[in-house]
Amino acid sequence: MKHLYYEIIDTTLEIRNPNHSSFWHLPINNDFAGSLTAFAKNHGIDTAKTRLYFYETQAQWQRAQSNWLSQVDWNIPLIP
Repeated sequence: MKHLYYEIIDTTLEIRNPNHSSFWHLPINNDFAGSLTAFAKNHGIDTAKTRLYFYETQAQWQRAQSNWLSQVDWNIPLIP
Protein backbone atom coordinates (compact mmCIF):
# COMPACT_ATOMS: atom_id res chain seq x y z
CA MET A 1 0.00 0.00 0.00
CA LYS A 2 1.23 3.48 -0.88
CA HIS A 3 2.32 5.68 2.02
CA LEU A 4 2.13 9.46 2.28
CA TYR A 5 5.09 11.18 3.87
CA TYR A 6 4.35 14.29 5.89
CA GLU A 7 5.61 16.78 8.44
CA ILE A 8 3.66 18.56 11.16
CA ILE A 9 5.06 21.84 12.46
CA ASP A 10 4.39 23.73 15.70
CA THR A 11 4.49 27.39 14.63
CA THR A 12 4.88 28.56 18.24
CA LEU A 13 8.39 27.09 18.43
CA GLU A 14 11.56 28.14 16.64
CA ILE A 15 13.01 25.75 14.07
CA ARG A 16 15.98 24.85 16.33
CA ASN A 17 13.62 23.40 18.95
CA PRO A 18 13.45 19.58 18.72
CA ASN A 19 9.70 19.80 19.36
CA HIS A 20 9.13 22.05 16.32
CA SER A 21 8.57 19.29 13.75
CA SER A 22 7.36 15.73 13.53
CA PHE A 23 8.02 13.63 10.44
CA TRP A 24 5.69 10.67 9.86
CA HIS A 25 4.30 8.43 7.18
CA LEU A 26 1.01 6.60 7.01
CA PRO A 27 -0.88 4.54 4.44
CA ILE A 28 -2.69 6.77 1.98
CA ASN A 29 -6.23 6.24 3.36
CA ASN A 30 -5.61 7.38 6.92
CA ASP A 31 -6.78 10.10 9.31
CA PHE A 32 -4.20 12.82 8.74
CA ALA A 33 -6.38 15.43 10.45
CA GLY A 34 -6.36 13.17 13.52
CA SER A 35 -2.56 13.18 13.47
CA LEU A 36 -2.62 16.98 13.39
CA THR A 37 -5.09 17.12 16.28
CA ALA A 38 -3.04 14.66 18.35
CA PHE A 39 0.14 16.65 17.68
CA ALA A 40 -1.54 19.90 18.80
CA LYS A 41 -2.97 18.26 21.92
CA ASN A 42 0.44 16.81 22.83
CA HIS A 43 2.04 20.24 22.40
CA GLY A 44 -0.73 22.01 24.33
CA ILE A 45 -1.57 24.33 21.44
CA ASP A 46 -4.54 25.06 19.20
CA THR A 47 -4.54 23.27 15.84
CA ALA A 48 -4.48 26.72 14.18
CA LYS A 49 -0.88 26.99 15.43
CA THR A 50 0.17 23.90 13.45
CA ARG A 51 0.99 23.25 9.80
CA LEU A 52 0.80 20.02 7.82
CA TYR A 53 3.08 19.46 4.82
CA PHE A 54 3.01 16.48 2.47
CA TYR A 55 6.02 15.39 0.42
CA GLU A 56 5.77 13.96 -3.07
CA THR A 57 8.42 11.32 -2.48
CA GLN A 58 10.10 9.57 0.42
CA ALA A 59 13.44 10.99 -0.76
CA GLN A 60 12.15 14.59 -0.50
CA TRP A 61 10.77 13.84 2.97
CA GLN A 62 14.10 12.35 4.09
CA ARG A 63 16.04 15.38 2.77
CA ALA A 64 13.71 17.78 4.60
CA GLN A 65 14.04 15.74 7.79
CA SER A 66 17.84 15.60 7.55
CA ASN A 67 18.01 19.34 6.88
CA TRP A 68 15.82 20.09 9.91
CA LEU A 69 17.72 17.67 12.18
CA SER A 70 21.00 19.38 11.28
CA GLN A 71 19.62 22.66 12.72
CA VAL A 72 18.14 21.30 15.96
CA ASP A 73 19.57 22.33 19.33
CA TRP A 74 19.42 19.08 21.29
CA ASN A 75 20.03 20.94 24.57
CA ILE A 76 16.36 22.03 24.47
CA PRO A 77 14.22 19.50 26.40
CA LEU A 78 11.78 17.29 24.50
CA ILE A 79 8.05 17.34 25.16
CA PRO A 80 7.25 14.09 27.02
